[in-house]
Formats: sequence, C-alpha cells, structure tokens
Amino acid sequence: MNNTHNSPGGPIVSTSLRVAAYAWLVGGAAWLVKLLLILAAAGGDNVVISAAFVLGIAALFVAGGAAVYTLLRRWSVWLAIPGALVGVALTFSAINVLDSVLQSIVPASGWFDEEVGILGAAIVALALGVWVTRGGWTKPKPVAAATPVQN
Repeated sequence: MNNTHNSPGGPIVSTSLRVAAYAWLVGGAAWLVKLLLILAAAGGDNVVISAAFVLGIAALFVAGGAAVYTLLRRWSVWLAIPGALVGVALTFSAINVLDSVLQSIVPASGWFDEEVGILGAAIVALALGVWVTRGGWTKPKPVAAATPVQN
C-alpha cells in the first residue's frame, strides 16, 4: 500500500502520515513554548510550563507511533498497530539519547543545561513536521534512465 495517491492537485498523503506531521509540529512548538516560559520565569516552574511539557511529549509520542504505523501499514494493519506502540518507545528512546548527547556537549549554565535536550528535540520535531508537510516523505525517487540493451 502506497502512502500517497495522485490527484489533480498533487499527491494526497495518508491520514496517519498527516497525523505524524502535525503532531511533530505541535510537539516541537509546545516544547519551544515551554522553554520560553522557563526563560520568562527565570528558570522557575509552574502549571503552564508543566502543561506545555506534557502536551509536547504526548504529541511527539503520537507522531512517533503514527510514523511507524505509516511505514508498516503497507504490509499489514496487524503489523502496523503493534508497530505504532514500538514507535512510541523509539520516540522515548530517541529523546533520551538526544538529551544525553546534548547535555554532555553543553557546559553547565543553570537551568539551560537541563533543558537543552528539550530544545534539541523541539528543533528535530519541527524539522520533521515541516519536511513531511512539504512532501519530503512522499516525493518520488528519481528513476535512472534505462540503458539500451545491445545484442
């Protein structure tokens, strides 16, 4: 099963891929808002900052699940559904690895060194969301020109 089909207006992306794209955008934006709120509160914490974090992580989990579902749907829905759960776990792992790498690179500087992983994940999520909404996942691969067969 293909993720797109052609229409007069261009390719139409599958619903699950569209969900992943918008969830990446929402998750990345929520985490950027979280960082701006922390900056405004001078490193403090409040309910709105916590809500932005929860919205961001929930959206990124939805995005990861929807992306893996989209990848596996071409074979079977019975493979894609548990695969979506694996996508959530992969998203959680990727965020933690990115956080660890960025915290090891960025020198300690107050609250920012604890939040640098959030910034990195937000940037990656926004980039993925923009890439997919612009058709990056569904662009056709260039086909090599056929070479004539000589007998």
